[in-house]
Amino acid sequence: MKNNKAFSLFSGKQLSALRRLDSPRKVQDFLDYELSYNDGKPNTCFSPLEVLKRGKAHCIEGAMFAAAAFLFHGRRSLLLDLRANPHDDDHVIAPFLENGRWGAVAQSHFCGLRYREPVYTSFGELARSYFEF
Repeated sequence: MKNNKAFSLFSGKQLSALRRLDSPRKVQDFLDYELSYNDGKPNTCFSPLEVLKRGKAHCIEGAMFAAAAFLFHGRRSLLLDLRANPHDDDHVIAPFLENGRWGAVAQSHFCGLRYREPVYTSFGELARSYFEF
C-alpha cells in the first residue's frame, strides 16, 4: 500500500478485504460475487469505503471501488466514462494496463459490460469493445 492517507478511514477488516484484491481479476470477482448490485437508489454515488460498508455497488460505484483497489496495490487508478446516447445510461469502467495491453474491471447487471482481459492494444480499442452492448 503506497498511499496510507487515502485509506486512513478504513477499518482493519476493510483493509484486509483490499489486501486480497491484488489483481484486476480478483477485483472483478469481488464485484461479481461478494457485492450485491445497488439498484435501490440509482442516484447514489457511494465511495469505495461506503461500498465496503454497505456491500453493494452500481456501475460508477463499482468502477471507483476497483480504481481504489488498484491504487491500494500501487497500480494506476483510472476511470473511463463511456457516454451513451440520450436514451441509454452511461457506463463507467476502471481500465488497467498489464504487459502493455489494456483491460478493464466493471460493475453491471449485464455480464457483457463487465470484465475485459488485458488484450487490447490501445485505450480506444478497449473502449470500443463495450459499444456492441
